[in-house]
Amino acid sequence: MSSGFVLLCDKNLFIQKFLFDNLSRSVSAQQSIYFNEFCDPNEQDKVNLFFDFINENGAALNWEINVAVNEGLKTFQFYGVKLDDDYIIIGLDKDDNIYRLYDELLKLNNENANYIRTVVKEKILQQNSSSIDLSAFEGLSKLNNELADLHRVLAKKNVELKKLVELKNQFLGIASHDLRNPLSAISSYTEFLLTETKNNITEEQYSFLQYIKSSSEFMLSLVNDLLNYTKLESGELDLNLEITDLIEFIKENIERNKILAKKKNITLTFNSELTSLLRDLDKTRFEQVINNLIGNAVKFSYPSSTINVYLYSDFNQTRIVVEDFGKGIEEKQLTSIFLPFNKSTSKGTEGEASTGLGLAITKKIVESHTGTITVESTLGKGSKFTISLFNVSE
Repeated sequence: MSSGFVLLCDKNLFIQKFLFDNLSRSVSAQQSIYFNEFCDPNEQDKVNLFFDFINENGAALNWEINVAVNEGLKTFQFYGVKLDDDYIIIGLDKDDNIYRLYDELLKLNNENANYIRTVVKEKILQQNSSSIDLSAFEGLSKLNNELADLHRVLAKKNVELKKLVELKNQFLGIASHDLRNPLSAISSYTEFLLTETKNNITEEQYSFLQYIKSSSEFMLSLVNDLLNYTKLESGELDLNLEITDLIEFIKENIERNKILAKKKNITLTFNSELTSLLRDLDKTRFEQVINNLIGNAVKFSYPSSTINVYLYSDFNQTRIVVEDFGKGIEEKQLTSIFLPFNKSTSKGTEGEASTGLGLAITKKIVESHTGTITVESTLGKGSKFTISLFNVSE
């Protein structure tokens, strides 16, 4: 049976009642409070964004929000829909399936409704009287109708959103693929002209060629990120897992990034008490993750500063931390930092551009490796990104 709950909120986000709750440790005792109080105090901005999205689009799907349950904070997958002045909110165990929950909710309430109908009929026959309190039956029938309406509305919204996402991904995939080859050619030919004609052109012409090259490289980076993201979002990510020494893997990637860091006289350090740590990884994909985090740290760090990379591991999880002391991120932007096309800090300390897709790609790859990624940051003091890879028991 799927684990989750369905609750009804009024227009002020006050939880009026739990329509359904089958968690092993009940959360429905927390009704008669505001939805914000029900959730992690550190995620209030995300909660507000969730309801803003529902108000704007009519429904919201697949939002991860932490909820305070008996055993502590727990991540739920949230789905919401606006019905008149009320909100129907579904919270589902993160790894569960929304469609199975729909089916089970409807089945559960249909079975109960049929059972009560049978009981009422029997009592009428036994007592030969119609003066029976039908409030329980009426309440359950109303609940069943509400859930059926919710199922239809969410199913319709989900189909519409799925079609739009598929069309968007198809368009981006085709456009990006067709753009990649000519952009690569522009970059290559410009590099050739910069090398071969440097002494035969004016300084102004040389600067024009440099601008063409840097612009074409940025556009090529954007196109590659678009192709990566659309593939990940379409669920086409097939991991090629192999046993990898994570310590050596990170060291190798740090060495490769030292060339980039040297341009800004930035020092890259690696710190771990471990000498070896074997783990299943898709090396190509996870290299994107490490390079992305270190590359961003370099981009947003000030010249002559330091970037620290740490690795910790215990029985439950392995943590990789990338810490810089650069520009940092505004607190209000931390909740959307992993969303696609987010450009909360679009320019680096020396004007470096960003596609706004790197962290969204990083998050999806990390999650595909049974992990999570979080960020802590203070504006003007730097940022710290933490990858947590959970050890999966056989």
